[in-house]
Amino acid sequence: MPTHLLRSRALAAALAAITLTSAIALLAARTRAGTAVVISEDFESGILGSRWTASDGNPASGSDYWGISGYRTHTGNYSAWCAEVGTQSGTGQNNTAVHQYDDNMQADLTVNLSVSGYASLTLSFYYWSRAEAGGGDYLEGWYIAGGVPTMIFQNRGTSNWNLVSLPVPNNVEQLVVRFTSDAANHGFEGAYVDDLVLTGVENNPPTSDVSPLPTYENSKVFDIPYVASDGANESGVGYVELWYRNATTGTFKNYTRPANPLGRWFLSPIRFDAAYASNESYYEFYTIAVDNAGNREAPPLTADATTTVDATPPTLSITAPSGSGWLTNSAVNVTWQGADASSGLDHYET
Repeated sequence: MPTHLLRSRALAAALAAITLTSAIALLAARTRAGTAVVISEDFESGILGSRWTASDGNPASGSDYWGISGYRTHTGNYSAWCAEVGTQSGTGQNNTAVHQYDDNMQADLTVNLSVSGYASLTLSFYYWSRAEAGGGDYLEGWYIAGGVPTMIFQNRGTSNWNLVSLPVPNNVEQLVVRFTSDAANHGFEGAYVDDLVLTGVENNPPTSDVSPLPTYENSKVFDIPYVASDGANESGVGYVELWYRNATTGTFKNYTRPANPLGRWFLSPIRFDAAYASNESYYEFYTIAVDNAGNREAPPLTADATTTVDATPPTLSITAPSGSGWLTNSAVNVTWQGADASSGLDHYET
């Protein structure tokens, strides 16, 4: 065994017997309910993302689908247009060639959701719409909850960009942006949608724990694994903070690095470097998780895990025989003295 791994069994037993009942200082108060972004879609990728489904609810009159368009935008280069994909049922021309929607359309843009962990939800988007006045041509917003569709928005058009914000129940299963038209007078552009955002409010903090650590670490740099989770269908864990102290009492400090001055960690394990903490020492650790809605886990009453960092090898000196002379006996008694300032001595090897 390498000499720097020498350990004191007696010291290890003593450290294991230390109770961790000291109250941990509450250095950061838990925030109240927060708002998280559930969906944010500006269509700037130039394609419909995989979470979206474009469908035609009336294919008998020809196929007409939502798609990505650069013809009109609220911001950026792209928006979603209700008739980007399809042809005019009367002439066979592409909808994009004349920039008009078709007769007898029901073009749906749908996203599936699992958001029951939120207390409330709000759907917001910008729309530009121009449709037949007085007919049956509309831009609509729907949600489906418990298998039941409910319309929450309907507009014929104003020929300019407008913002709408709509409450949505937390048992929603699908959101649907729909454009529908009747059998005549379709000589208009229809509807564009851009900068769609679904936000949710939830007030349940996430949870986290540092995984068990070895009694000793023989390097100043080592991994600290952790587990963190948020409630089902809630906003999810945003980041984790690692808190430490090098005693069994006193306040904990947030572990930061020059490259991570806020101490926000996104992946387990956290690479801990004692040079940025208290160097070689006894350590206690816990984590605090913060979710995407800003809800903050309360500090635990006791540390999640402990370890002692001892990266300095022990020392050993021969006390007898002394000097550098010749030995004349075949049997020699050798004595020595060993010491270790941190973890102590475990055994000697000869």
